[in-house]
Amino acid sequence: MAKSLFLLLSLPLSLAIPSLQEPILDPAEHGDNFRSANENANLIFNSIHSSMRQWGSSLQHNGMSFFPASIPEGTLFYHGRGTPEPVKGIEWLAFEVEHAENFARGRGGGGPGGRRPPGGPGEERPNGRPDSKGPPGFGEAGYLHVYRTNRRLDKILYIDGMSAGKTDMGTLDTQDILLLENNSTHDGAPMGGEEERAKGLCEMGKQWGGIDGFLRMEAGFEIIYCDFEDGLDFVQAHKRPSGNDGPALNDLHEFEYSRAIAARYHGIGGGRVEIDYSSMVSAFFYPMNLSNPHPDPKQILPRLDSADTDGLARIKSDLKSIWGREKTGSTRWQDVVDMIMARYSDRLQYLGVSPAADIMLSEINNLLNIYIDYNELSTEKSIETCTNHYLIPTTVSTLQDRLIHSAIATVMSKVCNTLFSVRQDLLSENESQAAAAVKIASLNDWLNWTTFLDCGVCKYDEVCYIAVWPWGTVEDHFNPKCKNSTAIGHWQSEGDRYWRGGPGRGRGPPGDGKGPNGPPPMEL
Repeated sequence: MAKSLFLLLSLPLSLAIPSLQEPILDPAEHGDNFRSANENANLIFNSIHSSMRQWGSSLQHNGMSFFPASIPEGTLFYHGRGTPEPVKGIEWLAFEVEHAENFARGRGGGGPGGRRPPGGPGEERPNGRPDSKGPPGFGEAGYLHVYRTNRRLDKILYIDGMSAGKTDMGTLDTQDILLLENNSTHDGAPMGGEEERAKGLCEMGKQWGGIDGFLRMEAGFEIIYCDFEDGLDFVQAHKRPSGNDGPALNDLHEFEYSRAIAARYHGIGGGRVEIDYSSMVSAFFYPMNLSNPHPDPKQILPRLDSADTDGLARIKSDLKSIWGREKTGSTRWQDVVDMIMARYSDRLQYLGVSPAADIMLSEINNLLNIYIDYNELSTEKSIETCTNHYLIPTTVSTLQDRLIHSAIATVMSKVCNTLFSVRQDLLSENESQAAAAVKIASLNDWLNWTTFLDCGVCKYDEVCYIAVWPWGTVEDHFNPKCKNSTAIGHWQSEGDRYWRGGPGRGRGPPGDGKGPNGPPPMEL
């Protein structure tokens, strides 16, 4: 056994990348390619994992990817506005009741729906009355509409990240800079330019042969729906209670809205959205400059500010081409990523807190022994087996499948190489346990999995609270915690506000989330 162990340790470690990735393609300039996919492998991996999930899309809020999506017939949506008549034209749809309830006030319009009147998310409001039980205008009765899809909506474009967040931090880059080819930040425009943005997107959709709507996320998922009279049945419009007492009393409004948001941290639920991962188009596939120009070193999320126009035009052109091609099924890449994270996420965090050397070795053995054939010891082969394990069941049919496969394999190769390296160090006692922990910590930093910041299980009267546009502090973003209704209060958490910029107001000093020049407190 000692001899076998020596032979295993004496073999060099190697980066095991599946043959599916070879050769690295060198297409026309600005095109999607394996080199870019491998360089951005961790970002692609995380984009797939966080798609249609409030948690990861809030932490990594500057989305860089597009996914064709579909919504089954019979799916319910909600819309709040001041009038009971069925909506016509371009409007917003909410996936959650609480989201739409914020707009169910008699203020002449609504959202998620079409025009977002003063007082809706995305627009600051005057302060409420000192004795108000709810946000300004909350006692003004409007209507909560319910709509049902009367056909399968198979022309939905999902824009990932916090893509409905009206900030100057990059949340709107893929819409304003890439799709609409407009570098304007809509400073001073009503509702952060939402009406103009929605019209522009839907007009683009017509030119592409038809898009039912654009699926985005803020404090909840929503759809900019391009024609309410096509694909939706009006179910009902119920009058909301007036005043702030009796039936309208809701001192837990903020907390319950937070609970509704938290219920979608790990998925939209109910089979309401189906993503075509095999048609994913991402800036991470391309040789793009995605650097963040903000001087704050914490602002490291990707931006399109510095991307060249030819590269942006290539992405848009590729997305249009993919949109028009015949759908032939999709590989469920998020399921693959979920399996990997279920296996490794908690264990990598545990290894990163420097347990005793024997515990660390036991944990790593548990992870790696499945990949080692002790009849024919080969570290190189074991790493390759480890890298490929969760990719074995996958079907690759499109170029996008191949790029995703390559990215996931690159991530797994780094995980497997690191773990085998640490295992070798611990078995041979070449390095200290502390040095081994440093390697794990470096791996975890590179992976940057959003699960690393999960609160765990909160009490029944608490939610894991994270900064979700337009609320939350710097602390809420970088260190989410379980909070009860008292701690959440009326969205007025203590500390520097996380979100910068937004509709109709100045951007404020770089990195400053408070003060007269920064975003004021917001309520719903």
